[in-house]
Order: sequence, then structure tokens, then C-alpha cells
Amino acid sequence: MSLTYPVKHVFRNWKLFAALLIGVALAATFFAGIGVKVDASAEQAINKQLNYIKDDMQVQLALNQIS
Repeated sequence: MSLTYPVKHVFRNWKLFAALLIGVALAATFFAGIGVKVDASAEQAINKQLNYIKDDMQVQLALNQIS
């Protein structure tokens, strides 16, 4: 398939193409930011709830020590 048709239309309507590209980039950034915030909030809420759980035993291992 020839690429001349899409290239011709992009250069013919470059203002429309630029506006569409900027709109898609802003929308993607907006929704990605929402996703990051939701993940951070969920992690914070889970960690807050886990702090209330009492433990019976704790194990600490030093796995990176060279003997």
C-alpha cells in the first residue's frame, strides 16, 4: 500500500493533524496520571490497613551478605 495518500492528507490538513495529535497526547497524559494516582492511593490505603495487623513472629534474613 502506498503511503502517499496519508502523507498528502497530513500535509494538506496539517493544522487539523496537529490539533488532533495534541488532543490525543493530552488525553493520554491525563488518563495515565489518573492511573498512577489510583495506584499510589491504593498502595497507601493497603499499607495503612496492614499496619494495624499484629504479627506473631518476624523473620529477618540478610540475603546479600558474603561469608
